[in-house]
Amino acid sequence: MDHWLMPVARLKPGVTLQQAQLEMDVIAKRLEQTYPATNKGVGKRVRLLQEELFGWARGALYPLLGAVGFVLLIGCVNVANLMQSRTEGRRKEYALRASLGAGRRRLIQLLFVESSLLALLGGVLGIVLTFLGIRLFLALAEDFPNAESIRIDVRVLVFTLGISMLTALLFGLLPALHASRPNLNLALREGERRTATSRSWVRHLLAVSEIGLAMVLLVGAGLMINTLLHLRRVNPGFVPENVLTMNIQLPEGGKYLERVPGGDMEKPLPSVTAF
Repeated sequence: MDHWLMPVARLKPGVTLQQAQLEMDVIAKRLEQTYPATNKGVGKRVRLLQEELFGWARGALYPLLGAVGFVLLIGCVNVANLMQSRTEGRRKEYALRASLGAGRRRLIQLLFVESSLLALLGGVLGIVLTFLGIRLFLALAEDFPNAESIRIDVRVLVFTLGISMLTALLFGLLPALHASRPNLNLALREGERRTATSRSWVRHLLAVSEIGLAMVLLVGAGLMINTLLHLRRVNPGFVPENVLTMNIQLPEGGKYLERVPGGDMEKPLPSVTAF
């Protein structure tokens, strides 16, 4: 008997995958008792449909996600460095605002509004470039598998905007804290430049972080390119030009294939070689 049936089902609300697996084990046990000749040791494992169809893509997508994360960090550190430099240049302005009665909370809100607008514009620009990039990819992909299903849904848009606002909050925090504590006496004098240079260590730290992240990304990209080049040069051991391949599925059971007890694996018999 050939066990070819692959059912797809929807879980009831509130039913977990483990509960469905227990029920499937009970059904398989009953079938084994009813049809011992063909269902001995045969069972089915319940898996998520998304995991079954696209689980293989994790090995390729996680490194890509890491690379995108490094690019995002480099961009955020770069923007934070520029905002820190801009904050140092506007220290007299913040001191004047503080002298006129603006509190720390008001100054922090001012910096956060500026960084949020910058992050929002960056997120919107990234979404526009993504739409254009998908169109360009579809135009060049031709016969790429499932290319017609590549699109941006609402969850991706919400995630992008959320990441943009989160980066504005995290990387605008340090410049905002520095700007909210101006030294009124020093900042309003002509010798303000000396106070600005005393805080240059922050910019140096951000610059070092940016260079370090860029080096990690470049090394990873170089290793990936080197791996692809080596894979293209691998000698398969035969001449691949003008070679025809085909698949022949022999019937399960009988004189060709024998089912291994306890699972869905099949063991070929010696008659397969003769065939």
